[in-house]
Amino acid sequence: MPEDNAMTEDVSALLAQHVPAVLDNADGQLPAGIAFFLRHDSDAGGISLLGYSGAAFRPEGYFHLPVSRAVMLPRLFGSCGAGIPLSLSTNASLEKDLFQREFGVSHFAAASLRLDGRAVGALMVGRGEQEAAFTPQDMVALEAAAHRLEDVLQQDFCSARQRRSQERFRLLNELVSNPIMVLDRELKIREVNRATAELLGMKAEDLPGCGIEAFFVDGGRELQTLRDIERDGATFFEATVQQPDGAQLYVDVHANLITLSDEPMIKVFIRDITARKRAEEELQRTHQHVRHIL
Repeated sequence: MPEDNAMTEDVSALLAQHVPAVLDNADGQLPAGIAFFLRHDSDAGGISLLGYSGAAFRPEGYFHLPVSRAVMLPRLFGSCGAGIPLSLSTNASLEKDLFQREFGVSHFAAASLRLDGRAVGALMVGRGEQEAAFTPQDMVALEAAAHRLEDVLQQDFCSARQRRSQERFRLLNELVSNPIMVLDRELKIREVNRATAELLGMKAEDLPGCGIEAFFVDGGRELQTLRDIERDGATFFEATVQQPDGAQLYVDVHANLITLSDEPMIKVFIRDITARKRAEEELQRTHQHVRHIL
């Protein structure tokens, strides 16, 4: 599934999970009036009404309005979350047809919601033409409710993105036959594939959280090289690793800096070169023996 589509699905699911309770206003946190939630799709250039007081939440939307034809609402999505008053002007014909004809409202208190800095929706409360104007206290109450909803959505959105990122990493690297691991900035193992576990003589589920220094033999210089990777971006070196039973293997290590779930991480590719190194050692011993004879 493409990344953008996956994230859109995450946002839609989170809105369906959290917005209805806000619109129900059982805790009385919203100002008096009809509460609405609008979804803003900046990529498609559209605005959709997903829910309102006393009605079921519809992820597919009750109506869809092109941003290019709207007059009042585009101002809302550029407001960076501040509570603002809105009213239906005479030239806002599409919005008047919707809100005034269908709901009998003509003025609003409104606040946009953002995820990762992008406007994704807006919480609005509307009142009829003869009803009282929204007070500063009403604006503060609506803005606070919008911020609480935004905080919950952002937290769950980040968690969903992290789960998706980790799952994508696992699926990708389980298909790779070479050992791969991901370290955090403290050089603790965060992710490994099966090939890494086999190389280190461990179970894959036992490795996350282990410090990589436990496996290097006299690896002070190599560990410092990994610590310096934020400065250098990438590194390569040879090292000796030791398995729990004491067996030692020669490996070469390629490491580079990556970002996983918005955190800087170190992705490490390991190649077992034990056979080559032992062949080189044996060849060197043979050459020394021949020179001794001659």
